[in-house]
Amino acid sequence: MIHENNENKKEMMRINHINPWDILPSIFQIQIPLNHAFLYESNNISNVLNSHYYSFLNDLMESLEKKVEKKIVVGPLEIWNILAKWLNLPKDLVEFFDSELESSVKYQEYSYKNPKPIPSFISTSVEWEQSLIESHPFHPLHKSRKAVPPLPDIEPGTYDFENPLIRFVSVTRDKVNIRGSFEKNILDIINIMSLKPNIFTDDNRILIPIHELQLPMIKEKFSYVEILPEKYSIKAKSYANLRTIIFPNLPDRSFKLPLAMRLTSAIRTISPWSAYIGTELLPIFERLVVNRNILRITYEKSFVISAEQDFDVAKHLACIIREDGVDDRDESEKVILSAGLVERDENGSTFLPPVIYNGFTFEPHLQNTRVRFNSKDRLPIGFIIRDNGGIRFHQETLFDTIGMRVETIPGNSYESKDLYDVYDKLYHSLIYNHVRLIVCSIHLHHSGIGWEIVRKHLSNIIPADHLLRKLWLEKETSEGKCFLRMKFEGKFRDSEEEGITMECSPKIN
Repeated sequence: MIHENNENKKEMMRINHINPWDILPSIFQIQIPLNHAFLYESNNISNVLNSHYYSFLNDLMESLEKKVEKKIVVGPLEIWNILAKWLNLPKDLVEFFDSELESSVKYQEYSYKNPKPIPSFISTSVEWEQSLIESHPFHPLHKSRKAVPPLPDIEPGTYDFENPLIRFVSVTRDKVNIRGSFEKNILDIINIMSLKPNIFTDDNRILIPIHELQLPMIKEKFSYVEILPEKYSIKAKSYANLRTIIFPNLPDRSFKLPLAMRLTSAIRTISPWSAYIGTELLPIFERLVVNRNILRITYEKSFVISAEQDFDVAKHLACIIREDGVDDRDESEKVILSAGLVERDENGSTFLPPVIYNGFTFEPHLQNTRVRFNSKDRLPIGFIIRDNGGIRFHQETLFDTIGMRVETIPGNSYESKDLYDVYDKLYHSLIYNHVRLIVCSIHLHHSGIGWEIVRKHLSNIIPADHLLRKLWLEKETSEGKCFLRMKFEGKFRDSEEEGITMECSPKIN
C-alpha cells in the first residue's frame, strides 16, 4: 500500500494481513483511459512491479482524491471474477466457488434486509443462538447455504432454518454403530411427540432422527433405510450452526444431525471420526486441568452412525446427542452465545490451562463458547464449551500428565504430531477468531490498548519458560488459515498432512 511516512513523503509498504473489519463497505474499480501510459508501459498486470507498480498506484490514489469519474462500485462476485483471472484459476473451480459466494451474498443481503429483534438479557439461549447476522467474522463464505445434490438449493426466505421439521428413519441394527444411551434419548423424544411411532414392534430396528432437508440424501445413499411418514415428525429449534437442534420440551440436551449443505468451507455432516471422539474423550475430560467452577464442558455421551465402510457415505446418516449445559427454566443463571454477545473472559484463565499443562485444546471460537451469567446481578460467572469436532491434542503430553491416551480412529484430524500444532489451533480459534473480534468490536484495536490488555493477561497466565509464551508473546508472526487457498485446494482443516497452504497473521501486538 502507499502511505505517508514521518516526513510526509509517500512510500510503499507491504501488507501481510488485512483485518476485514478495517475494510470500507464500498470497493471501487478504476476505469483507466485507453491512452494511459500505464497500458503501454506494461504488457499485462503480472508485470506491474517495481517502478510501474508505484507509478500506477500513485495515479490511482490521486484519481480517488480528485473524485474523478473513473471508478464504479463492484460487488463480491465481480471482485472474485477479477481475482480468478489474475490467478488464472481453472474454469470449474471458478464456477464452483462462484456459486458458493453467490449463496453467501444472497443470504447476507437477506439478513441485512430482514433483521431480527435484538435479544435482551431475558431472551432465551436459543434466541441468542438465532440472533446472528454475519455468522463467521472472517470467512469469505461466512453466510453460505449451498446445498449438496441431491438436496435442492434453497433461496433465502423460502425455508425456516430456525424451526426445522425433524423426521425419523428406521434401520436394522446391523447397519449402524451405536454407543451410549442413544435409544433412551430417542424414547424421550417420542414421548413428547403428538403422534408416536410404534418402536416396539421389532427389536432388531432402531429409529434415527433426520433433518428434513437431508431426506433426499438418505434416499440416494441408503436404500435399506425405511423413512417414516411425515405424520411421525416433530418441530425443533436450531442453533447457530443450523444442524444442531433442541426440543424445547426436552431440556439439557441437544442433537447434532448431518445436513448436506456447505456452510463456510465444510459440508455439515458427521464423520465417524467426529462421532467416536466424543465418547472417547469422557474419561479424558475428567482429568484435564480445568477450573470447573468457571468452565462447563458439554459431554457427548451417545451417538449412532452408519456402519458403511465408506466414510463419505456414512457421514450422511448419524446423530450425536450432547449434554447441552443449558436449561432456561433455571432462573439463577442465564446462558448467552458468545457470538451473539461478543463477551470476553476477564481473567483469561478458562481455556489456557488444558493447553499449558495437558497439551489439549478445545476449539473456543465464538459459536462454540457460551457465557454464563448470574441472573441476579447480571455479571458473568463462567462459560460453556461445546463441540468436540475441532479439538486438538498431543497424545504423549496427555499420557505424561493424566496417565491416559485418547482412543481414536486412524486418519483423524485430532491427534497432533507435536505441541506446535496444538498451540496453533488454539491461536486460530481463541485469539484470531474470538479475542480479535472482541478487541475490534469495542474499538480498542487501532489504539493498541486492547492488545496491551490481552498481552498482560497472557503474560500473567503462561509460565515464563513455557513454549506457548515464546510462540504467542515473543514470535513476530503466528501462522493462520488462508481461507481462499484452502477452498481452492478443497480443504477445510489446517493440518499439514492435508497439504494446507498457510499464511501469516500478525502477532498478539
